[in-house]
Amino acid sequence: MGAAAVGLNCSVGPDQLAAVARTMKQAAKIPVIVKPNAGMPVIDPRGRAHYNMKPESFAISMMRLVEAGADLVGGCCGTTPEYIRALCRNLKQMRKS
Repeated sequence: MGAAAVGLNCSVGPDQLAAVARTMKQAAKIPVIVKPNAGMPVIDPRGRAHYNMKPESFAISMMRLVEAGADLVGGCCGTTPEYIRALCRNLKQMRKS
């Protein structure tokens, strides 16, 4: 249909997306992008979302998504540069293996 890539972002954390990423990769003939939240948000009494997944847990879960077929990875709600740095460290380690 002319798309350059397909993907998923937001909604849940990376620990819940491996099966979805795998299924998308099997069906797609284009790159699969995955940019999840830093876990499921907890909403405080003022209506603000708080994400409890730590950067290293996020990065470890993201490696499972890469193994499931994600071509491009990143983060959405609740992630910060610290999360992306942890993800980059794990990706570099994966390349060395």
